[in-house]
Amino acid sequence: MKCKILLSALALIFSVSLCACTGCKSEPPKEEAVAVGGIVLENTISTDREFMFAHYATNYAWYESQIVLQEAVNAETCDGTIASVVNVFKFTDAEEQPQIILSTYEVGKPHGTPAPIPDFWVGDSPINDDPINLTFRQAFERLRQANTTLPDSRCCVLRKPVLPGDLGLRPHYIFGNRKRWVIVDAVTGDVTSGSDPG
Repeated sequence: MKCKILLSALALIFSVSLCACTGCKSEPPKEEAVAVGGIVLENTISTDREFMFAHYATNYAWYESQIVLQEAVNAETCDGTIASVVNVFKFTDAEEQPQIILSTYEVGKPHGTPAPIPDFWVGDSPINDDPINLTFRQAFERLRQANTTLPDSRCCVLRKPVLPGDLGLRPHYIFGNRKRWVIVDAVTGDVTSGSDPG
């Protein structure tokens, strides 16, 4: 009888330990994370900045991140899932010629090594050293909570435009298009909106 109780206890301990070990994974594999939740903007920026630093040291500028959502931000079902990202960088080659790197991420497609394009970038100030206090997810939540008409657009860009006033001082998440836009300050979280009257 004692032997049966002992064997039952050992079997119970063994089965509990097996159950505990199957839950040891703290995060799903990357393929699952991408398939289920889209692209994480901050991960793409971190990966690309490491690549740029490794290849071009401090001789590079990060200008913007272009984001396309799976759904338009004014859709009731839009949850902020990112379908694609293009991170824009510039560096100067050995001949002092400007080169642009467009690093593209798309759900379901492998990310290849971006090739330099002989060109220059205008309209943005570099944001390498600027503080960015809000993640894309936090900026999206501010957008959805704002008491404003949301644009019928899947587009967002994180950038610091070359403009006078607040827009030229800090990076901003700019959701929308030329007809209607909502701007979320990436540092303060302030939300402003606008539209083209024409």
